[in-house]
Amino acid sequence: MWRSIFTPLTITGTENFPRDGKCVMVSNHSSYLDSLVLAALLPTPVSFVAKSELEGNPVMHFYLRRLDTEFVDRWNKERRTHDTRRIIERAREKKTLVFFAEGGMSSKAGLRKFKLGAFSAAAESGLPIVPIIIRGTRAKLRADTYFLRCGAITVTVGPAIDTRKFIEEMNADTLTVARRLRVVTREYILQHCGEPDLGDESV
Repeated sequence: MWRSIFTPLTITGTENFPRDGKCVMVSNHSSYLDSLVLAALLPTPVSFVAKSELEGNPVMHFYLRRLDTEFVDRWNKERRTHDTRRIIERAREKKTLVFFAEGGMSSKAGLRKFKLGAFSAAAESGLPIVPIIIRGTRAKLRADTYFLRCGAITVTVGPAIDTRKFIEEMNADTLTVARRLRVVTREYILQHCGEPDLGDESV
């Protein structure tokens, strides 16, 4: 597909993936192309975590199911709790998960606040967190349009964050550890994504 639309894709930092490939990947999110880009470039099979609203979109549902996506209901508290437990259990089984931790996207450039789900899964499972930075997809396909533009796309894989080290050094409950992991991961992605910090503006 990428060759057919003349879009160069490059990935750097693959040496940062754990040797067994088992980790929680956390990426910025600026376009519907992001999951397709990662599916094309990541060297290991992964499961994406996405909002349940996408199940109702016939096009998105088709390819997200093919990508072994785990869906999370963000609005129904009971179902959200059930979905979260299921995803944490998959992490405990050492299934490699990809989270777009902003929980959504916008046509406005910038890194939004991160949801806690990815970091809870990491803290519960002890899996390392691997930061992923995607650049170029927002310009290629903005959130408010289906018109593809020209441009290259790059993916940078950051150094793995040792979750077990945080657990041991903090000696705290998993919620506290998850919140700290969220801060550290977001700071790294913000430094390398080339976009401003939206922070509370994204609420």
